[in-house]
Amino acid sequence: MSARQGPARSRVNTPVSGPIDDLTGLLDDWRVHLRVRNRRPSTIDSYLTVGRTFVAYLSEKGMPTAATSVTREHVEHFLADLGDRVSPSTTAKHYRSLQQLFRRLTEDGEIPT
Repeated sequence: MSARQGPARSRVNTPVSGPIDDLTGLLDDWRVHLRVRNRRPSTIDSYLTVGRTFVAYLSEKGMPTAATSVTREHVEHFLADLGDRVSPSTTAKHYRSLQQLFRRLTEDGEIPT
């Protein structure tokens, strides 16, 4: 069994709209992972808020929300747009949160790098 098959089976009972590698569904997996890692509820909420904001931005701009289709450029556009509206420290927090999300997606085999 590959690493890819394991997580996919864990989402069998979780309703996901769109492809199995859609970030919306993968955020639920990330939440579980963060809980297992004993992260503080406020940290989990913060990470997931950033994740949902990122997915909403991608959808609004007509960009892909499948984890395998999101590129560095998509993340950069999101952060640049965000930087026009919020403080540099808030933009940096969003960057670090997305960094944790994509690290998890890599570890989980959802994306290659």
